[in-house]
Amino acid sequence: MLSSRYPLWILIGLPLLELYLIARAGQMFGFAAVLLWVLASGAIGARILQSRSWTIWSRVQQAVAAGQSPGRELLDSAFVIAGGILLVVPGLLTDVLALFCLLPPSRSWMARHLQTRFAGLAPASRNGADTRTIDGEFRRED
Repeated sequence: MLSSRYPLWILIGLPLLELYLIARAGQMFGFAAVLLWVLASGAIGARILQSRSWTIWSRVQQAVAAGQSPGRELLDSAFVIAGGILLVVPGLLTDVLALFCLLPPSRSWMARHLQTRFAGLAPASRNGADTRTIDGEFRRED
């Protein structure tokens, strides 16, 4: 019951927390400085989204052309795109989360964490890592 309400708490709680943080920052640094920060981070996020879309596509094409799986490039790019989107969303907490997605060391840590966490869900690799074979016959009877 509680788990179904979890997204609702995020949708309500995150904007309220962002408003509180912006109000506190406005008291500490002034309204103009906070407004400039929010506008600048939104512009930077939009620029990241615009510029990275083409580089992501070219990196994926290069990996496929080289006969490699583009999984790592896609995961890395997904974090960069998430960081750009979080920068576009006005707020200070989302800007901190965006920096975590955009910085290469934290991005590679998150990618490794996700890959190890979901490694059991991935299909078997083609290089023989999964050696289970099921012999059988198939006959269709209509």
